[in-house]
Amino acid sequence: MAAVKTERIFELLLCLSQHERYVTRAQLRASLEDYAASPSDEAFERMFERDKEVLRELGVPLVTVSVPDGDDAQDGYRIDKAAYGLPPLTFTADEAAALALATRVWHETGAVRAAGLALRKLEALGVDVAEAAADPLLAPPPQLAGGEAAFAPLASAVHRRRVAEFAYRAAGARADDPPVRRRLHPWGLVSRRGRWYVAGHDLDRDAPRAFRLDRIAGEVKVSGPEHAYDRPADVDLSSMVDLVTGAGGTARLRVRPGVGHGLRMRAGAVTQTGGADGWDVLEVAYADPERLADEVLEYGAAVIVDAPDAARAAVVERLRRLAEEDR
Repeated sequence: MAAVKTERIFELLLCLSQHERYVTRAQLRASLEDYAASPSDEAFERMFERDKEVLRELGVPLVTVSVPDGDDAQDGYRIDKAAYGLPPLTFTADEAAALALATRVWHETGAVRAAGLALRKLEALGVDVAEAAADPLLAPPPQLAGGEAAFAPLASAVHRRRVAEFAYRAAGARADDPPVRRRLHPWGLVSRRGRWYVAGHDLDRDAPRAFRLDRIAGEVKVSGPEHAYDRPADVDLSSMVDLVTGAGGTARLRVRPGVGHGLRMRAGAVTQTGGADGWDVLEVAYADPERLADEVLEYGAAVIVDAPDAARAAVVERLRRLAEEDR
């Protein structure tokens, strides 16, 4: 449903919910901006009839009666609140904190308008999301470090279980290597150390795979019918992403003598080869290959990653991006 139509349906629902008496067509047309802007009576009638059907499809108990209007009568509408009402909505402190984090992530994905509407609805119900969002004990929310354009269509594909197709530049790819098209049954989105990944079943390789959103080139195409596949009940998305990120370990670095003091302080073992042109070999523990790559590049050509492959690929990718920016 288009955003404009969704907002109009919501406004119609609010208007009918807030009135104890029946609301006539004329009153609705005068009250709702989209109805008032209709170029003709016929256009308004068509729009209103479609909106009524949407409400009924959503399960809204819309009641219609004949309302006297002078010598004539016209249809009046209201919502049966007894049939439509819900029990009081309450959240624990932890649940409110989770909502606060979610709304901060929504702002990173471009869903600012939707996030604002959701917040207003919750606040109208007495949920103090603003206070939870200001809690200093909350961990920093997962931020999108690139890949913003891919987040929304992939989230939609996950929710509707549709095929997602995109061009992907793998870690360590050369600057002149074209992105490779990937087709995926997406199972979920996972945040890991400030970056987002989509995990699912790779249709071309017939195997589970995870992809980093900021390596997706161009638009994500979502196609095919809804509910085209089922997510395996025992799938562990976090473990799938850990295979991509390397999930930490010990790196073997070659470091020029006299440099890399920060790395040397953390090293569990140092093998000194000696000589002005030699290299020292450091065994350094790391939690994330991406952050290790950032640290290594601060030393320029004086530090080289020998292992693992995930950390080497992260360094190569950064160097490739720098080369492309200098063109």
